[in-house]
Amino acid sequence: MPRIWNRIAGVQDDLKLFDIDLEELMVKKIGAGEETMFWLDRWIGDSTLKTSFPEAYKLERYKHCKISDRLQNGDLIWDWKSVPRTLESVSEIALLVSRISDFQTVQGNDKWVCTLASDGVTCFMWRAKLERIPTACALLKRGIRITSPICSYCKNAEEDTAHVLFRCSMAVRVWEWVLSWCDLQNIHFESAEELMAFAAQWGSCEMKRRVLISICYGTTWFLWKARCDWVFKKLRTSLAKVVDSIKSTVFLWMKYRRKHCTLQWIDWCINHFI
Repeated sequence: MPRIWNRIAGVQDDLKLFDIDLEELMVKKIGAGEETMFWLDRWIGDSTLKTSFPEAYKLERYKHCKISDRLQNGDLIWDWKSVPRTLESVSEIALLVSRISDFQTVQGNDKWVCTLASDGVTCFMWRAKLERIPTACALLKRGIRITSPICSYCKNAEEDTAHVLFRCSMAVRVWEWVLSWCDLQNIHFESAEELMAFAAQWGSCEMKRRVLISICYGTTWFLWKARCDWVFKKLRTSLAKVVDSIKSTVFLWMKYRRKHCTLQWIDWCINHFI
């Protein structure tokens, strides 16, 4: 079992109670490819190659082969049980080759990383502060034609950054839950700049302040994700799903960015400022 799973033993089952699949939050960052299974690990694309190319997988002789077994010096090395003959298998292999032909391994170990890296969320926050996330109002200002500037989720106001992250009915309910969870009373934010300033100056303990910053930044990201899921996929994410995603993802940040961290999921749910 990879070391990362040893470090979070028991957490995956806890997260599944909230309909959150830990493996969906983790992906392999490939080095030499000697520690990652070619077909069974999720290392390129949104799913495993076994899932994406089932007919090709059936022909594989060694189901648990590593990336380094199939990619050598820039060349693809196959070991089929039989010659691909069906239209489905030939088509899948052609698509598979197209997907991975430009992929290059590098020196170093393979690593598990969280797909929602906190550095990326910090970048999102700065874009939100500068009004540079692609809301309906921002797109109109850029001269891009859209159906309507009104928020398609609540239909109560124009969709600008402040509305999506703080004023929309979904955002209001999420922030009520988050601030209550953090035991922060009578707090309300009107902008990303206001949120960032508050979190950066809150409290006297630097470690706890970092936790609060992670929670606040993670909250804005998942609010934006919920908005995009609705706009582009017509998936209306529930309040429970959003808040559970915040809890689980920020927990992973804390777990892997603290040295010698012994934080457990149950403790995090009870007291996140441990």
